[in-house]
Amino acid sequence: MQRRDDDLIGLRVETVMGDRVGTLSGFIMDTETGFVVQYRVRPRGFLAACFPGLRELLIAHAQVVSIDAQRMVVRDGAVRDTDGRMRKRIAPSMSPQPLTRQDGA
Repeated sequence: MQRRDDDLIGLRVETVMGDRVGTLSGFIMDTETGFVVQYRVRPRGFLAACFPGLRELLIAHAQVVSIDAQRMVVRDGAVRDTDGRMRKRIAPSMSPQPLTRQDGA
């Protein structure tokens, strides 16, 4: 199925378990292949409340389970900030990583 970017921007993004991640704000394409490689997500809900300085998350295309007219569903797991550093594990992990804020605090 094909969708216009206008239909995607603003979609609610949540995990398979139903946790709100944020709102789709854009995507990053590989210009050689024309494929989307990452989705840009503006944090909302729990993530935004816990990490007020966190401005954007990058979710790998491989982590996306489904996209429909109402939402994008992603696998529970790690997401990366725009600088490539791990920011938050949405799902519990057997080896938790330290959390850092984008503003460096």
